[in-house]
Amino acid sequence: MIAVVGESCTDVYVYGNCERMCPEGPVPVFNEIRRTEAMGMAANTYNNMIVFFDDVDLISNNPKDITKTRFVDSKTNQLLLRIDDNDQCEQVSKSVSGYDIIVVSDYCKGFLTNTDIVQIGKSRNKLSVLDTKRKLTQEIIDSYDFIKISEQDYLANKKIVDKNTDSIIITLGEGGACFLGNIHKPPITIQTFDVSGAGDVFKASFSYMMSTGKSAIESINFAQNCCSQVIQKRGTCVYEKDMRPPTSKIQTLPEAAEQATRHRQQGQRIVFTNGCFDLLHAGHVSYLAEARALGDILIVGINSDDSVRRLKGPQRPINQEADRSAVLAALEFIDYVVPFSEETPHNLLHEIRPDVLVKGGTYCIDDVVGKEVVEAYGGQVCVTGALAGKSTTNILKVASDIIEKIND
Repeated sequence: MIAVVGESCTDVYVYGNCERMCPEGPVPVFNEIRRTEAMGMAANTYNNMIVFFDDVDLISNNPKDITKTRFVDSKTNQLLLRIDDNDQCEQVSKSVSGYDIIVVSDYCKGFLTNTDIVQIGKSRNKLSVLDTKRKLTQEIIDSYDFIKISEQDYLANKKIVDKNTDSIIITLGEGGACFLGNIHKPPITIQTFDVSGAGDVFKASFSYMMSTGKSAIESINFAQNCCSQVIQKRGTCVYEKDMRPPTSKIQTLPEAAEQATRHRQQGQRIVFTNGCFDLLHAGHVSYLAEARALGDILIVGINSDDSVRRLKGPQRPINQEADRSAVLAALEFIDYVVPFSEETPHNLLHEIRPDVLVKGGTYCIDDVVGKEVVEAYGGQVCVTGALAGKSTTNILKVASDIIEKIND
């Protein structure tokens, strides 16, 4: 049993355009095109929790008690104005007990007192998470496993937060999240359309991962991946089950090996390839798509920055490992990306045991590194076709010639 506790509101979004200025004063004239309505604050946390959990209760006020109306330019998604209708709700008697997981969304609108928050946090059986905007006390901090606050709220509570870094997560927007004094950046920066409710997505996905036994840092990374997807949508953020963040494809070797075993047990054919992929070009895309067609799951090993330097020289890579991995993960036909630091993929092949090892068309089968590993357990080795003239070396030569001409 899971409980979400806190104030709820109704989020209204009015989309329109501004094509002329008001004659009475220097303000734009807003022409409404459409409007949407959704539950916000604790109610939106609840909507996100039910994506991950089956048995969730919402303990809150009527969302109609508080209404936030946002006027948004439909072309740019620029927020022009927000009007709040009633910013408070009544305090009511709350009985919160017998829940395994409790998530509190405290917006300081009158629904919860400090005493309520302490008692609720202490009543959980397994996990309690608090997202609050109020002044923190040591008693509140001690009552929860984790507390999520914004950077602004951190500044208002800096002294006490700095003494309790093991339980407090500071969200930094596109800068990521701070936990245990370390900044955990999102794996990739994505264009943001709307951040309303992103914190609710964070709490729900973080709580889900913690409930599965993952570490706090793993849960934070997963939560950031989920948030990176919903902020590309307009309106109040709700995570959807079919959203798979591209960056969640980036796996450690143990994780990839576990996934390969799971897919193999389901009767799926595992394909593996590897490379530096420093400047992704049409030749790469063609051979990777062809590799994917040879099976059901495509796992791509990518050389770390150090191993690229050892293989290609001190001027490489052009793009860092995180960027190269993110670009590969964004390709729909790639299922997993696995960075590795060795000069050969032998260790990956031993652990993942792909059914098919593939290399691009510039190779002969006998020259494919790892061929003997895969064939030893009955796997297959293939070489795809090649696109003439498409190579990183050629791209760098053209770029060098252009720079030389410019300098002349």
